[in-house]
Amino acid sequence: MSEYDFGFISPPENGKGIKVTVNQFRHQWYVHLREYMEDQDEGTWFPTKKGIAIKAEYVDILAYVFTDAGKLLTQLYYDEINGLINEKQLELFEDIDNERKSLG
Repeated sequence: MSEYDFGFISPPENGKGIKVTVNQFRHQWYVHLREYMEDQDEGTWFPTKKGIAIKAEYVDILAYVFTDAGKLLTQLYYDEINGLINEKQLELFEDIDNERKSLG
């Protein structure tokens, strides 16, 4: 059985990390998104039961959906940041206005 390791999707923390791998099982290719744990004694990584195996035929549609989800999250974060900036600007203008009123 061949396995291709694409590595961790982010730096591992506390002996745990999420890896992407591709392998073939019973003549079917799968992409795995799975939590790995580090064997503290050996310093090697092993897969846990936590994760998902995606049949190869669904990978393209999942990539498309992830792209759209990423675009949505980018827009949501942008809107959230924009809202915070507008709030801070409003507070600043109110502070300036209050200071002018107290002076004059």
